[in-house]
Amino acid sequence: VPYTSKLTVDVYYPNGEGPWPVAVVLHGGEDHKATMSDFGRAVAQLGVVVFVPEWRSFPAQLEEHRFSAIEDVACAVRFARDRADEYGGDGERIVMAAWSLGANFAAIAVLRDDPVEGDCVAGPEVSARAQGMVGLDGVYNFTELILAGSTSPPAWSTDDMNEISAHSYVRTTDGDDLPVFRLFTGSVEELNAQAERFRDDIRQAGFEVDLVRHLDLSHFAVIFAPGTVEALVDLAFG
Repeated sequence: VPYTSKLTVDVYYPNGEGPWPVAVVLHGGEDHKATMSDFGRAVAQLGVVVFVPEWRSFPAQLEEHRFSAIEDVACAVRFARDRADEYGGDGERIVMAAWSLGANFAAIAVLRDDPVEGDCVAGPEVSARAQGMVGLDGVYNFTELILAGSTSPPAWSTDDMNEISAHSYVRTTDGDDLPVFRLFTGSVEELNAQAERFRDDIRQAGFEVDLVRHLDLSHFAVIFAPGTVEALVDLAFG
């Protein structure tokens, strides 16, 4: 289903009448939504309407316009909230799961308060903010990833990169309905270190967060690590 003029989202929804809770699930960098299709189906079978969008995750797309990923994810959340009832869902509450680099942009969708522009089917009056997320072997400091790699866009300053790094959006907060984070990691040492730092930052800012390590699992295998599907379902049902 188109959720921008160029991008589509796959929708998986339970049999039977709702209203069902709603989740948006993101693939990783340089990847496609089909990677998360089995995960989306597994979650839908447990009573959640799941939206799995394609988003601009390749370096050339991010280099062309560094806010493209933030805008795509915001549009996907808006679309899920706006159209949930067509699939038996309740769009009042949106949670997310995201793998690898997708976790960086899911975290921004949970933490960012600022209005997000974008080529969205759903209008700006629909909230683009999610209420919690499950991170699957996520990258949470995009700046660090770019600086360590060989594809660093030379025109970007550190400030430019920080604007698309989840760490830049962690703020001290309060209230009764704070987002909840469930983080899972595998055998990649660098991603374990990033998850630990992100956990410590958001915990200090007042958010509830858990970190579960599966040191015997590869980066991809973390998607279906024990407890990941159940963590998203529990988060969706609140």
